[in-house]
Amino acid sequence: MIILQQSFLTSHKDKEMLQSAFTSGADDYIKKPFDNDELLLRIYALVKRNTKSVECIDLLCHDEVHKSILYNKQELELSKKEYQLLLLLMSHVNATVPKELIQEELWNTSEQSSDGAVRVYINRIKHLLPTMSIENVRGIGYKLVS
Repeated sequence: MIILQQSFLTSHKDKEMLQSAFTSGADDYIKKPFDNDELLLRIYALVKRNTKSVECIDLLCHDEVHKSILYNKQELELSKKEYQLLLLLMSHVNATVPKELIQEELWNTSEQSSDGAVRVYINRIKHLLPTMSIENVRGIGYKLVS
């Protein structure tokens, strides 16, 4: 018998085994021989059911599946770097994100970064989030405050 999260794949065909599987916590059960396509569909359904794809901080939500950020249920139009920066701030909510970390995450080694460029992205994001606070921690970095 193979257990896939809370699903059972088995050669047992009797109803007692089916009952035992469900009473022990299974939410799906498939008997051999089985169709490969059906098994894959069931696995995808389990993964989808158990994957949290949207995480929110107040009115600000990150939709990981669609690679978008929503503010007050409206998708924000962000450049790639704005998206990366806001995601970085969201992943460190209420903590200061050092400027060096921001530059490491947003620019590769062949690109030139600057404090001025970071400020431009921060100001653009602040403009898009009127009720949220992004604080400048002088000389250190920035903090998204929830």
